[in-house]
Amino acid sequence: QAGLDWVKNENEPIEVVTEEGTFEVTVSEEKWALQTECWARGCECEQAKNPVGRAILWTLLFVGIGGLVSDSAKLSWERFRGKRPAKHVECRKGH
Repeated sequence: QAGLDWVKNENEPIEVVTEEGTFEVTVSEEKWALQTECWARGCECEQAKNPVGRAILWTLLFVGIGGLVSDSAKLSWERFRGKRPAKHVECRKGH
């Protein structure tokens, strides 16, 4: 609990401080259930509906998947087709 006073009983108020002000909110089982359900979907949350952020995350996902597919294809091609011998002959120590 990090040394803070948290709610001990249901329907007990808790003080919430935000940029817009200080509010008192009562804690209940119904509100907790609604909050946990809403957290997964991002209900009406400004950050969750940000189209630029979503585009960036989707782009990163596609780049990651593309890299994985590319590496898998190269490895499979090398395994089935074989590797070409090196152009320069090297000793066992790599000289």
